[in-house]
Amino acid sequence: MEDTDNLQIEMINKNELLNRFSAPMGNNKIKFLEYAQTIHLENSHAIIDEFISMQDQVFDQILRITEPNIRLTGQEIEKACSDFCLEKFDWLNTKGISAISRWLIWMCWHEGILKATE
Repeated sequence: MEDTDNLQIEMINKNELLNRFSAPMGNNKIKFLEYAQTIHLENSHAIIDEFISMQDQVFDQILRITEPNIRLTGQEIEKACSDFCLEKFDWLNTKGISAISRWLIWMCWHEGILKATE
């Protein structure tokens, strides 16, 4: 039971870290690193690399869905993000998925994939 408790704490913290890192208009490395320092996280740069890799994987999935000329609404992007993340990353919870989605919506807007609301 003790190992399960430690694993749960680690997952909650990792989702919290992702929430502090993943942001629209780029990622918030400063906010993430400040928080990581307060909890004495030693491998913060490796975690940043992992989070960026996750974001890249989700964005690549969106690109596969939208090629050659498909644009998606914010809701469609969030749904695709959630579906992909739940299948690919078993430790993510709602907070972590929301964090990735927040960044993804901005990236899709930036790249012209986000369908304008009418």
